[in-house]
Amino acid sequence: MPEHPLPPLQHPTDTAHWTLFYRATETVAAPTTSDTYSQALLSLKGKNFISHFPKAKVHPWSILTRIRSLDEGILNATQNLGVDLVLNLGCGFDTRPYRLPLPSQLRWIDVDFPCLIEEKRSVLAEFPAQCQIEFVGLDLTQKEKRHHFLNRLTQSASKILVLSEGFLVYLPLEEVTSLAKALTIHPHFRYWMLDCPSPLGLKVANRRWANSLAKTGSRLQFAPSNRQTFFQKLGWNTKKQSNIIQEAKRFHLTPTPRWYWRTAAWLLPPSFYLRLSEQNNLLFLERAELK
Repeated sequence: MPEHPLPPLQHPTDTAHWTLFYRATETVAAPTTSDTYSQALLSLKGKNFISHFPKAKVHPWSILTRIRSLDEGILNATQNLGVDLVLNLGCGFDTRPYRLPLPSQLRWIDVDFPCLIEEKRSVLAEFPAQCQIEFVGLDLTQKEKRHHFLNRLTQSASKILVLSEGFLVYLPLEEVTSLAKALTIHPHFRYWMLDCPSPLGLKVANRRWANSLAKTGSRLQFAPSNRQTFFQKLGWNTKKQSNIIQEAKRFHLTPTPRWYWRTAAWLLPPSFYLRLSEQNNLLFLERAELK
């Protein structure tokens, strides 16, 4: 371990340590959600990130809620919808192929920057996965390489679920549009699970994190005014939409501080509180039927 703390953020992949930190520390606090894989992956970077940004300590509920809600959706898709391949774009340090009871014959492909993939692969090499795991180091903003990669996938799977957790928000609208169109070229891409903030949610997040993220060369960008309409125009229908705050209540992960939400509900007009509560939603999309 280095003698002095590492700089908090130097590369876009460093933000992946943030989510990892929450998952690993949740495991310590609640053994019933044990994730020894996240604990193994947790490095000085994750701890250092939190130490430099104390505000992050009071906002773990949204990330943990997102993780648990997507867990349920993935299990349903792989067990009941016939999905035979999960394509995890911008995977970060996601450990679902190791900790979820997935079908053993399922293929799961993690895709992210090569440096992150190499770190993740080396640490998890000693652990057995629940399904057939593959790692791909790829900068997904490079359209030509992404195109060739997606083409290869369709030759070996019949029903693909795309997962892009905490990824799209870093892309400009035109990049998300390009990706959504690329996924509709082949009929094997059937489902897409993602999280997407509202314009208000993006504004709030940028007030808190914009300066820090700028050091990595990335910024929070994607937040269409009407999420469902945006994706529908690109060939993706909304199968299910989940509100993060409602999901947090369901999982007993009440937002902190609690008085803030009670006060907002009492003081603000219902229309504004509705906008506030929909700052970040989870979407389960289904490819529109081919004509």
